[in-house]
Amino acid sequence: MKTLPLTTPEVRSILAGRKTRITLPVEPQPVWSEAIPNYLGTGATRAAGWVIGDDGGFFHDKSTPEQIMLHFDNGEREPPFRVGDVVGVKEEFNVHDLFYDDYAGGWEAGYPLKDVPAEKHRNCCVSYRADDDMGEWRAAADMPNWAIRLHLRVTSVSVYRVCRISEAEAIAEGFAGIRHVPEMGCWLTPPSCDFRREWQSKHPAYPFDSAWGCGIGFEVQQTKG
Repeated sequence: MKTLPLTTPEVRSILAGRKTRITLPVEPQPVWSEAIPNYLGTGATRAAGWVIGDDGGFFHDKSTPEQIMLHFDNGEREPPFRVGDVVGVKEEFNVHDLFYDDYAGGWEAGYPLKDVPAEKHRNCCVSYRADDDMGEWRAAADMPNWAIRLHLRVTSVSVYRVCRISEAEAIAEGFAGIRHVPEMGCWLTPPSCDFRREWQSKHPAYPFDSAWGCGIGFEVQQTKG
């Protein structure tokens, strides 16, 4: 199963139904070139365009999203996820022992376990920070697959310049923005501004104004717990 670690605010936004899309940096990042040497192995030089890696992949500014995707799904490189993939979300969590509370008449979560078991067993339970901030938490990346409760089905994949994200796409990313005059549709703080701040915070190695990202649309397939 493919997995994806997300922040607690992102998980909360998905559970609330506000987030149906996430953008990740693509690798390798396309690089602008004024001249593309050895075009398709012919030895000829082509006009300016975006070059992907060292194998001659390229596209230009007028390429359609479908044409761009072909260069990121050609057998030599591929997007992180494909349409139809089911992705398990890793999130901040902890694992506790279980004990029977005679007074309450039921099983209760006890102290956090020192080590996370490799497999789930009946004497432990999982808590998630997205449900309650109180307590001690382990990093999302450390979550074992058996503890995953949230599964997403990928519905769309596209590659684009993140600085060109639309307001509708930013809203799908979970950012509401602030409307100055709601009935007129004017923005005091557009959702894309919130997206930009989040991108710069999460991906400092990928400058917002020049980075390319993979926009992944999804729907919640299953939630447990």
